[in-house]
Amino acid sequence: MAAAAANQVGVAPSAVSDAASLDRVDPDPARCPRWRRATVARIGATNAAFDGIVGPRQFAQTAHAIARFAATPADTAADCLVTNRPPSCAGAVASSGVLWPPNHKMAPVAVTGVTDAEGDAVRVRIDPVTQDEAVGKSKAPCADASGIGTSTALVRAARDGAAHNGRVYRIAFTADDDHGGSCTGAVSVCVPHDQSAATCVDDGQSFDSATCPPK
Repeated sequence: MAAAAANQVGVAPSAVSDAASLDRVDPDPARCPRWRRATVARIGATNAAFDGIVGPRQFAQTAHAIARFAATPADTAADCLVTNRPPSCAGAVASSGVLWPPNHKMAPVAVTGVTDAEGDAVRVRIDPVTQDEAVGKSKAPCADASGIGTSTALVRAARDGAAHNGRVYRIAFTADDDHGGSCTGAVSVCVPHDQSAATCVDDGQSFDSATCPPK
């Protein structure tokens, strides 16, 4: 019984991996005063607010400031470039972790909880969806999942009534920040046998939910 409990959905952590990106570099104004003053100088001798460069701060453009800029040595590339950090999939969860009732209908499940330390917008792509029961075992039409390659999976709210431990879907995904950073992970969805317990026992992800068995 101890081994089965370890495989209950919601107990075992999701497997995730991060892919670092080296192809996005941004000027860091805190470390690049020359780059900052050069940007300001280009707009002329006026005050301006730069949001996303150095924050919403007013800069007085004077001949003295431009002269100081001209006398400042150039910043090195290493000082002015920062590496993009990938999103984190560690906190990812399914938007609907338990599906009830088992009405054989397709239910949308999104991946939530993916974060990005730099605040970049993150896109989630659904990868393969697998399950621990044979596809078509629940007397429902094939297949039991769709939405591969989109942002939302569709999985069938169904389980094998004779199995007594519910059905477990594993939804793999990739999260991308559009700057070369990405992470991968997987979330689980449980279709319980009955309402006495909202947990399922994963008997092994042996079946491709999006593929019907040969007839």
